[in-house]
Amino acid sequence: MESAQDPALGCNPLDLQERPLPARVRARPGAGAALDLLERSSAVLRFRSELQRRMATAGCDGLQGLFALAERLRQALAAVSHAEIDAAAHDLARATDRMRALQDDLRELQAVKADVQAALFAHVAAAISPSSASVSSQPMQASVIDTP
Repeated sequence: MESAQDPALGCNPLDLQERPLPARVRARPGAGAALDLLERSSAVLRFRSELQRRMATAGCDGLQGLFALAERLRQALAAVSHAEIDAAAHDLARATDRMRALQDDLRELQAVKADVQAALFAHVAAAISPSSASVSSQPMQASVIDTP
């Protein structure tokens, strides 16, 4: 909690502790209890004022605004059930799994494409190289690649 001192009072407005009574008040019979009650009531009112100020600083319209905000939050959360949240989380997990599988498929396709391009490049290079004149007269044969 904040411990701001009220300059007019010379003490923390949130301080609800008992304070020693002045000697002139202690001398009167029954006055101490009444003054103590008055002081405690005053401390509670200061505390309420301090809470109102803090709530206003936080953007709430005092304590009533805070309670209204809490009620709105309760209603908003009640509008979505745990089952709906669980179902959405399950759907998201399934979509994530499917996207990972698609990513794996794309990586495999990329590897197959690289292998096929390398094989074609090697075959073309062999066909045009001067040391393999007999290969260049033969038609290029397609390779069969097993893919899942």
